[in-house]
This record gives sequence, structure tokens and C-alpha cells, in this order.
Amino acid sequence: QRHIDFSYHHLANVPKSLIVYCKEDYWSIFKTDEIGFRNPLGQINEDVDFIFLGDSFVEGACVDDDFTFAGLFRKNNYKVFNLGRGGTGPLAQLALLKEYGNLVKSKNIVWFVFTGNDLKNLREEKGTKLINYLEDINFRQNLYKDRFEVSKVLINFLEKEIKLKIKRDSTNVNYSYNHGYGETLDLIEAKEKDVILLEMVARKILRNSLNIASKLKIVILDHPGYNHDIQDITSKTISKFAKDENLEFIHIKRSFLEKNVINLYSNKGKGVHFSNKGYETINKIILRDLISKKDDFKP
Repeated sequence: QRHIDFSYHHLANVPKSLIVYCKEDYWSIFKTDEIGFRNPLGQINEDVDFIFLGDSFVEGACVDDDFTFAGLFRKNNYKVFNLGRGGTGPLAQLALLKEYGNLVKSKNIVWFVFTGNDLKNLREEKGTKLINYLEDINFRQNLYKDRFEVSKVLINFLEKEIKLKIKRDSTNVNYSYNHGYGETLDLIEAKEKDVILLEMVARKILRNSLNIASKLKIVILDHPGYNHDIQDITSKTISKFAKDENLEFIHIKRSFLEKNVINLYSNKGKGVHFSNKGYETINKIILRDLISKKDDFKP
């Protein structure tokens, strides 16, 4: 909700609610935890193995709980506090870490960087309240402390949106879909502006990880269907950042994804997100190359 300047910038779903998420191979439906994320109940103030940060691929778009990255990690006996949220970019993910990261005790954070549109998301996010998380080290919206009020405001907003949708349908007024500011991103703008901001956000995510005594790991995830040049500059920026900071990371490269598109993506390779098999395949790579070989990650 960004329509009113003094309102919250919501980062979570409504707590303890049923979410009908999306459909590619089938409808994805899940229940949220006490604070509105795709987690089992009862993890707040507990020890977990991992905190996940990322966008729709991390929230688990269009698949059931068991086939999300978090669900697949749980099958391997890891406890995961999943802060993944569809539609978010790096600034929102920094905000999620600052608002909710200290609600569990975790030695490890895995940040999934989606090269397909993270720079576009960042380009939009920097014009919102989210920029305060980067510029002001003490900025918080107190979304957990004020969670009951936050939830009430979000429910009121969603109920109003439903009423507006009903009114629009009854009067045959089509919703005007406008491209966001991020859609204006080109390679020159990306190189001269947005990758610089991306690196700044990455350093803030690293600093906030250290502040809660967590070790940051990075998964760089490409996509066959998004602008190749933007993907390449995003992956190059994050790879360099990880190497400079001596962080462990893996890169799920576009070349691999393109060769296996039918087996990895929904709708027989035509979907945006992974299929059940796709999530399983990529998860095996993450476990093999980033997690299982590391003594500090053994469950």
C-alpha cells in the first residue's frame, strides 16, 4: 500500500490468512504465519537454520508448500524462516531483513538475487518509503511491534480494493495497467545508476546480516525470458560484491536454464516460474554447491 504517504509500506500478507497465490500448472494456495509469511506457525523467537530473502521464486510462486525452496529445505531437516515475497526487489528485501530478521535466531541468511527483474524493482522501490531503509541506519516502520494495527490497516485496504473491483466490473470500466518506472530501465541507466544502488543495498544487507550474527550466502538466479544484458550486469555486480566480501555464492546461469527450460519451468517450459520438478532440481543444486558441503550448514 503506497497510496497514502503516512501509511505503512506493507511487506507481508495478512497474518494467519489463506492466500490464493497464482496458477501456472495449478493454483498455489497456502496459509500465512503469525506475521504474514509463508512459514509454519511457531517459529518466532526460535532457532532456525536459515533466513531466506528473495522474490516470488523464494516465496514459492505457483507451487504447493512442499515444492518451495523453503519446503524442500525442510524436507532435508533444515528449519527455514522464509521472508520471500513476490514482487519485491532488493530494497524491499533489505526492509524485510531489518523489520523481521531479528525475530528468529539464525546463523545463516540466503539471499536470492533474481537477475530477471531485481534492477527494475529497485528502480521503482527507490522512489518510495523503502529508500529510508538504505539512507537511515535507524529507520524502522515497527511492523512487528505494531503488527495488529498494521494488519488492520492492510485488511481495510484490501477490502476497499475488492469493493473498487466490484464497482469497476459493474460499470464495465477496465483497470488501467500502467508500466512502472522500472520498465524504463535500459542498459545505460542500469550501468550508470541502478547497479551502483544495487551494490549499496547489498552492502546494507550484509551489514544487517552481521548485526544479527548471521552469515550471508547468495544465490544468483537468471532466467531465459528476461533481458539478457540487464541480467548479465546484475549477476556481474553481485558476483563481484560476493567475491570482494569473501561471501559464498552460486550462480544459476541462464545457459543452464535455457538448455533445460521444458523440464524446469511450468506450463511445459512456457511459464514464468519453476514447475515442481524445476524447484526440486534447482534446490538440489543449491544444497549440493552452497549448503551441504559446508560444516556450518549441517542439520
